[in-house]
Amino acid sequence: MPPKGCPELVPTMGDGVVTLRALREDDLLEIIEQSRDPVTVRWTTVPRDYQPHDAQEFLDRVRQDWETSAGEHWVVEAEGRLAGLVSLTPRGDQAVEVAFAAHPATRGRGYLTRAVGLVCDRAFAQGRQLVLWHAMVGNFGSRRVAWRTGFTITEPQRTMMRGTMRTVWTGTLTADEPREPRTPWLTSPVLEGDGIRLRPFAETDIDAVPVTLDPANQRWMRYGAPTRDTYAAWLVERGVRAATGAGLAWAITSNSNDVQGGADTPLGSIQLHRLGIPTLPDSGMLAYTLFPEARGRRVMARALDLVLRHAFAPADDGGLGLRRLSAGADVDNLPSLAVLRRAGFREVGTERRAIIAGQDAVDAVLLDLLADDDRDAQRAGPATAPVLRTARLTLRPWRDDDAPGPGEGPDEASLRFMPAGVHPDTADFPAWLARQRRRAASGQHAVWCLADPVTDHALGCVSVFDMGPMDGRFDAEVGYWLHPPARGHGYLPEALPPVITHAFTAIADGGLGLTRLHAATDADNHASQAVLERVGFQQWGADRQAYRRSDGSLCDGVYFELLATDERIDQRAHLRRGIPEVTVEGEKVRLRPLRDGDVARITEACSEERTLHWLAGLPRPYTSAHALQYVARCHALAATRTGLFFAVADPEDDRMLASVAVMDLAGETSGLGEVGYWAHPDARGRGVMTAGVAMLVRHAFAAEEAGGLGLRRLVLHAAAGNTASQQVAEANGFVRTGRQRSAELLGDGTWTDLVDYDLLATPAP
Repeated sequence: MPPKGCPELVPTMGDGVVTLRALREDDLLEIIEQSRDPVTVRWTTVPRDYQPHDAQEFLDRVRQDWETSAGEHWVVEAEGRLAGLVSLTPRGDQAVEVAFAAHPATRGRGYLTRAVGLVCDRAFAQGRQLVLWHAMVGNFGSRRVAWRTGFTITEPQRTMMRGTMRTVWTGTLTADEPREPRTPWLTSPVLEGDGIRLRPFAETDIDAVPVTLDPANQRWMRYGAPTRDTYAAWLVERGVRAATGAGLAWAITSNSNDVQGGADTPLGSIQLHRLGIPTLPDSGMLAYTLFPEARGRRVMARALDLVLRHAFAPADDGGLGLRRLSAGADVDNLPSLAVLRRAGFREVGTERRAIIAGQDAVDAVLLDLLADDDRDAQRAGPATAPVLRTARLTLRPWRDDDAPGPGEGPDEASLRFMPAGVHPDTADFPAWLARQRRRAASGQHAVWCLADPVTDHALGCVSVFDMGPMDGRFDAEVGYWLHPPARGHGYLPEALPPVITHAFTAIADGGLGLTRLHAATDADNHASQAVLERVGFQQWGADRQAYRRSDGSLCDGVYFELLATDERIDQRAHLRRGIPEVTVEGEKVRLRPLRDGDVARITEACSEERTLHWLAGLPRPYTSAHALQYVARCHALAATRTGLFFAVADPEDDRMLASVAVMDLAGETSGLGEVGYWAHPDARGRGVMTAGVAMLVRHAFAAEEAGGLGLRRLVLHAAAGNTASQQVAEANGFVRTGRQRSAELLGDGTWTDLVDYDLLATPAP
């Protein structure tokens, strides 16, 4: 008679390494050992504190199952001892479920995989069509056996086990399916170098995981960085990625005991995922995060180098044999993007609103790296804008507290001559600054704040952008703007030369490594064109309707270039710096720079018949477009030091009443200028023009050190019949010096004489 629990109908099976046989009384001691093992207790439903009577009850149930065909159970014997248990339980007419457990003494030696293969063979030989398997989520030992046997493993699902709801993995195997893994099961090898050690994560690492996410990880890695509460599920998810050939994860640790927690304490994680996708062969995606205490120490850069070497190494050499890796980050996650760019990744695009950061959906920058890329040549750091100094300016990086103050935002000139968003107002400044920092972080954009060296107050901006990757870089565009109160002081011609020098300095010497700079302006932006010409740029072309202004209108464009080999010394001494367009206060009127807000008054004055009669060269009809061009031309003449034009304004409401100017300045050493003026019809006969010319004369003769023009002689020409103009000249002390016969064309087509006047700063003896 066979031993109790070993019916005669229990078949013995084997493959030369393992033997499946009936359970015997003398197996119970090893059954108790196996059932008390912590791994068995964790992942199976054996009674806790397993006792001999539990083993006896199990033996009785095994015998009953065999006798009633409720199940088939075997001992797995190997190395002359019990190595585990395996069973088949009917699940309908055509299916059975396999279950198994290993003895701790022989666990991990492949014996259960062989045993499961044998019982599956038996099931299919008996006509079964399907073998089922399940294990609690996290039981990777059981999953590996099913994987090796060829089971197709599905997503987790919930089930009831002995009155308790459990989340389990399930798998299936059919008779005609191959007995081999369906996907690779990846392992994270230990990688070491440069003081960094990468190793697989372990359950015991939970104490190194932050209790809560710090602000950076909360924003950038809300769903990818674990906390202590989520670590167990996070670790299982990474294990599943490895088990399906979809990803690998490493704990970043240090070889040094100097770090908090000592050597081998996790400092963060680095992961490869999206591996094994059929439509993206030999590709993967990179993800990483650092715990706060590890940041700022090049930890991630060193860890990334190790992972990249492993990812691109041929499979025959122990690597993954990948040909491409991609990565992505929130557009404002500048530290992460800097790590990728320094590692040689190149930006390939932007996905709009692709990432949730905080409460918002934000854009994501996409980068990639190929196995055959020249990483050293492609490494790119941020385009750091070094501090540059001139006589009157400090060029430095922009700061959060540099937002425009009252009256410093975009005015009519900014809106007319610059694309939308280039010149920020107070409300737009944070978003504008974020864009500049993103562009600088890409390594292709350098931006400076022009600041007052005494107050450090922001005056304007200069940038060099679209430089391209460092390898092969040669060309970039220059852009600039000033807050309205900073215009007319010659700041841009002073700021651009050191920026140009830095741009043309070799990268090895700390510069941008460019050989060509180019710039584009609105065709009507004469002031900007004058700035470019003063610093050596040459116009090379123009096109029509190629430039969109902030108001949406289209205009012609004018294009300039400068080569590193070009002569940048301006031979015209009088163009070394512009004339400051200052405001001069008076009791009756004030002189201030012309602005776009004066266009309506200029148009009214220059459309009036009396004005058209004495200024025959004005267009007919005179439109607001002509007035805008006039304002721009006046600023351009000041920028090129060839003329200074003022609006004569009411000191109460700042309404433009007239215009006065010093024109045809022949150079800084000549000391000569011509005075010209005209008045709005509603300002005539009130002494406005006489007062305005008087203030202009004082400003023209005042020394440059006192803010004036430092001129020694002024000339003035008035038409012979224009008695009002002659009275203004004579009221201000101008002396009649002669008469030019038939020298002035009038609006009615006739010619008249010009009466000549002059005035000396110091009367002749």
